[in-house]
Amino acid sequence: MKVLCLLGPTATGKSETALDVAERFGGEIINADSMQVYRYLAIGTQVPPEEYRKRVPHHLYQYLNPDEEPDAMRWAQEASKIAKEVYQKGKVPILVGGTFFWLRALLEGLDEIPCVPKEVRMALQKELKEKGLDALFKRLCEVDEETAQRLHPTDTQRILRALEVYEATGTPISSYQKGNKKPVLEANFLKICLILDRQKLYERINKRAKEMVSSGIVEEVQRCLDMGYSRDIRPLRSSSYVPVLRYLDKKISLDEMCHEIAKAHRHYAKRQITWLRKEKDLIFVQAYDKGQLFSEVERFLSSG
Repeated sequence: MKVLCLLGPTATGKSETALDVAERFGGEIINADSMQVYRYLAIGTQVPPEEYRKRVPHHLYQYLNPDEEPDAMRWAQEASKIAKEVYQKGKVPILVGGTFFWLRALLEGLDEIPCVPKEVRMALQKELKEKGLDALFKRLCEVDEETAQRLHPTDTQRILRALEVYEATGTPISSYQKGNKKPVLEANFLKICLILDRQKLYERINKRAKEMVSSGIVEEVQRCLDMGYSRDIRPLRSSSYVPVLRYLDKKISLDEMCHEIAKAHRHYAKRQITWLRKEKDLIFVQAYDKGQLFSEVERFLSSG
């Protein structure tokens, strides 16, 4: 079984490129982005437009409500099932996204970590709101220094996750991450990473931030709030939406909001690039070089 993985920092055009590859080689696209799983938030999460989804089947997009928590292992198991179904139809499974931890869960597996009770998560969310992320990171340094050294002090999601596991089990998450792992999907993978010159990448990010604003990201957030969802839900704490909430609170102007979205996305792209440099077996392809991309895919699919 052969599976394509299309990776790359935000704004390198993964969705468009995946569509081109799927149409050329007879593939179906499987989402591997932890933000594109949410309903009602297509603009800020950059879900592929409806016209793309009409041309080629897209799977695992917009299947969670905004207040639900995505789970890497649950996603990996579902993605594995869909990939097998796509392959059995004679199509090419194409995994696309920027949540590399999820792809690692699928390709390598995750260590078994006990479930965290909901009340533990809620208590930490309350503590985050009252004391701030710095206080939580300082506590993580005390209870799980090994994990703290691996995380950026602003990585809210992983800091909370590490503390949740410690609070629920009394054992650092780093201790669970030393066990034997098993891939969720046994397959032959081709991992292609789209790259761009840093200046071009930042230009694309800045342009996309403006497009989000003109497409109605403010109205998107307001609709979500009007539906009764809290400002503290995971997607609204992301880099696309925090500035929008600040704008709705009249703390910043529209231009400042756009600037903050772009700045946060540039920082996110830097973190993604750092992660990708540590990944094994990646084939780097310039984002606009469709010739090289198609050659790599054709070579992979035609090999024994």
